[in-house]
This record gives sequence, structure tokens and C-alpha cells, in this order.
Amino acid sequence: MGAAMVDEDRRVLLVDLDPQGCLTFSLGHDPDKLPVSVHEVLLGEVEPDAVLVSTAEGMTLLPSNIDLAGAEAMLLMRAGREYALKRALDKLSGRFDVVIVDCPPSLGVLTLNGLTAADEVIVPLQCETLAHRGVGQFLRTVADVQQITNPRLRLLGRCRRCMTRAPSTAATCCSTSPTDTTCRCWLRRSPDGALR
Repeated sequence: MGAAMVDEDRRVLLVDLDPQGCLTFSLGHDPDKLPVSVHEVLLGEVEPDAVLVSTAEGMTLLPSNIDLAGAEAMLLMRAGREYALKRALDKLSGRFDVVIVDCPPSLGVLTLNGLTAADEVIVPLQCETLAHRGVGQFLRTVADVQQITNPRLRLLGRCRRCMTRAPSTAATCCSTSPTDTTCRCWLRRSPDGALR
């Protein structure tokens, strides 16, 4: 998504809020070798400018590593913990056209920070039974955030990601009712592992 926006000449910032650092790693940065990460930014130990790195695709990344798991525990003890990311991003105001926050697959303080800082949310779903079990709880969390910390947050939709190689199976899996907020497009994993 970020690369497509760069192709449209937008200045894109990606924020990796997952302690596993998968986004950071997939963009060519080794999370284990980062001197600082979003962890220190959320705790107010460094300014976000000190952590930003460039990607080969022309985006800017606020990277993550496993230290971020510790930040979540430390943030729990702080007042206004849900606003740590928003405060950091406010310091970068005007430098980017688009900020994309990759949240962890849990509903803890890090995800609350991502939702509190966001204008819109897209929920990526896999077409698997177990993947859908947590969607209701996540949508309730979005509603709570809208009421408490971020009334302007909009649910843009859900985008289903089908892990099958057969297009017909993926299309059946991703078909939705007209009242569903699922995006009309779907992502299919190709045999070589790349998303289309």
C-alpha cells in the first residue's frame, strides 16, 4: 500500500508497531541491529527524527524491534499512554502526506496507540475460520477508541487476504454482502509467495 502511494508521488511514513518487527525486516532493515527504534520514541527517550530510516522503495520507516514489547509494559504505568504515538507523529506534522501504522495482532496498548493516532483504519483479514474470531472484539475496540480517545477515527473497511492459489476459491471466500464494509478488492498470494 505504501509503495503504491509513493508511485503517486506521496511522501509516505510507515510506522512498525509490532514488536516482531516484520514490516521493518521486510523493508530491508534488521530489527536486531537497530540502535534505536519506535520503542524509545514511545517512551519519550528520543525524538522521532533520530529513528527514521529510508527504504529502497522510497518510503520512510519508523522501525521496530523486540524492545517494543517492553515499551508496552512500561506504557501501562503512564497516564495518557494511548497518546504516545500521536504525540510523536505530531512532531513530524507536515513532513509526510500519508502515515501508515502497522499494528500488532493483539489488542494491547500498542494497538490502542495506533488507533488513537489514526484517521482511518483498515482491518486486514485472512480467509480462515480462526482469523475471523477476533474481528468482533477488534471492532468493539475501534468503537471504544472512537468514543474515548479518537472520535474522528473512521473504519475504512476490511480487506480480505486469501491464502489460496486458486482464484475461484479466493473469489468465493472473499465474496461479501452489499452491506459488508469489506473492500471490494482482495489480495491473493501467488505461488512464489508475493502478494498480488
